[in-house]
Amino acid sequence: MLARYSFRRSALEKERTYTLYPDRMVIEGADTPELTCLFSNVRKVHLKYEHTKQREYYQCFIHTKFGRVDLRHVHWAGFADFEDRRTTYGPFVKALLAELARVPGVQFKAGSTVNFISAIIGTPVMAGLAWLCFSLGRYGLAIGAAFMGGIALLMIGRSRPRRLDPLAPPADLLPE
Repeated sequence: MLARYSFRRSALEKERTYTLYPDRMVIEGADTPELTCLFSNVRKVHLKYEHTKQREYYQCFIHTKFGRVDLRHVHWAGFADFEDRRTTYGPFVKALLAELARVPGVQFKAGSTVNFISAIIGTPVMAGLAWLCFSLGRYGLAIGAAFMGGIALLMIGRSRPRRLDPLAPPADLLPE
């Protein structure tokens, strides 16, 4: 075993454990039978960052011949109770990327085209809306629009679509 990570995505799923070996990843959970993901079946790995009003998400999508495995650093612990598991998520994903770097034909991708375009459009739109609301004396709405514009501005750099070096993943897409 090289590394292990576990998390629960939502109330609809049980916690799953992902165990990394040199040639495969084994996924175990109470609600599913054990699943083995052979690295020879992996086609693409995609790292993504999303920032919402509630929280930020670091995500890793592993695309195989048979489907997709989704990892994220946020663990659903209960109603309105989310745990930040970046201390185990980051090292696990780095170990996964290092192992997959040795597999021929795997593509490595970072960012999100949809988020990038939305952020580019959203930044000036929210700035304009903030200015309009401020000029109309709607200060609460102006502050809200400015806040959303700030989030959009922060998303531009992190969501920029680009190739990923699996041995040196970008710090803005993989928490330490």
